[in-house]
Amino acid sequence: MELQDIKLPANWRGCVLREACLKTSLWSPERERRESFTYVDVSAVSNERFCITEPQVVHGANAPSRARKIIKAGDVIYATVRPSLKRVAWIEPSFDEQIASTAFCVVRANPKQAESKFLYYLLLTDEVNRKIVEHEHGASYPAITDKDVLNQFILLPPLTEQRKIAAVLWKVQEAVQTEAAFVRNARALKKSLLRGLFMHGLRDQPRKETPYGEVPENWDIQLLSECAHVQTGVAKGRLIDSSEVIEVPYLRVANVQAGHLDLSEIKNIQSRRNSSSKSPRMPACTSNRIPALPP
Repeated sequence: MELQDIKLPANWRGCVLREACLKTSLWSPERERRESFTYVDVSAVSNERFCITEPQVVHGANAPSRARKIIKAGDVIYATVRPSLKRVAWIEPSFDEQIASTAFCVVRANPKQAESKFLYYLLLTDEVNRKIVEHEHGASYPAITDKDVLNQFILLPPLTEQRKIAAVLWKVQEAVQTEAAFVRNARALKKSLLRGLFMHGLRDQPRKETPYGEVPENWDIQLLSECAHVQTGVAKGRLIDSSEVIEVPYLRVANVQAGHLDLSEIKNIQSRRNSSSKSPRMPACTSNRIPALPP
């Protein structure tokens, strides 16, 4: 079902996005010289957090050729390059009057008709995004035009209702971002602790110099093969006599994620019966020696 075919509440209306927006403008380096400015290119917008995360400060004389679109607080920017990636952001006041790449469509809400944050969340919906992506052209560099974004049909409730909907969604987004920041900080702390523990030990004690830096004096330097072994696996696709074949679950690369195992989908592989009972071989280890913690 298309958006325009949906039966609307009595006080809602359908329109083309352009009708709820104001015109935007381009920056001309020749007419409006700037000492420096904050530049938002496509890579500066996170398609996970849907906000600007890595802007650059650029000197006016070195401005990239794509740095031409003036953005204002409350604008919504929608990346027209690879639109399926959903690089969409709401412009915070700190980026008011700064410059964005021409690879963005700048959507500026007409305050008499639309709430800017409502349009922001509208452009993040799967339905609207899917209709925009249908206009994608180019195989190696898929892109759309500003017109493809601004000509999308949208549904608009009254302004008061738009503000209420946007406020609820904004609160949810803030909560999600707060939790994400906590996770990022916890990961950074874990990384720091791991480095500290594996290089300095659990407590202050006499230390000694090694080719790998200072370590506790009672630590040893060993080959990895002296304290562990590498378990060989089963070759995929080899011919096995049907009387010996069994199916066993196996761990794929896709199951191994950053710091954890994803066991939601486990596949099976054919193996020879009793092959798992063979003793693991201890292959020759040619890797560097590593510090070994005392038992």
